[in-house]
Amino acid sequence: MAKYLTALMEEEGEALYDELFREAGLLREKLTCIPQVDVYGKEDAFTDATRLVIKTPLPGEFLMGELRKKHRIQAEMSLGSIIVFILSPYDRKEDLERLPEALDAIRKENEELWASPVSPFILHYSDDLELLYDMEEILFLEKEEIPVEDALGRIAAETITPYPPGVPMLLPGERIGAKEVRLLRDLFQGSGILKSVSKSKMGITVLAYNKRKTSK
Repeated sequence: MAKYLTALMEEEGEALYDELFREAGLLREKLTCIPQVDVYGKEDAFTDATRLVIKTPLPGEFLMGELRKKHRIQAEMSLGSIIVFILSPYDRKEDLERLPEALDAIRKENEELWASPVSPFILHYSDDLELLYDMEEILFLEKEEIPVEDALGRIAAETITPYPPGVPMLLPGERIGAKEVRLLRDLFQGSGILKSVSKSKMGITVLAYNKRKTSK
């Protein structure tokens, strides 16, 4: 089977992906017709068309369970009020068409929850973080791992990237504020994925000392 699929992609891969992109576009249009459903990246020409990132008013973990148990549709992952699907040329057209129908059915079955949206915490990053060190400088400074709850005011020594959406919320050299501590706590306790994080579940790598560098 593996050899067959490899040969198929070599011979027809471009056509298969062109068809997938077309179907993915139609799917996004149908999904955004459902009240309070947003599809990230639908207007961005550089977005990976195979990555379907959907936000609804329901908790993502709950929605994943409903899709799986009642509609036999399995999402890739969830975080907050977001669920993610990874599309491939091997997804059948009829299977893709089932997703909007399933979401709308779940919406009608959970009208009260749908009217009380989950706070999309991962979408509200701070835009005024204080950068004290360049990333290159961080490499040569002493570091330590501490619990997230103790990170307020400390200087980050690693990149924190929630997925979805895959956008860094904290870079090495930035001072960690109250909002970042809250987001980190929520993320560690949720079902999402954090890229480039410390080994311990609730830890973050920071500089071992907290001396403020002269602003540039």
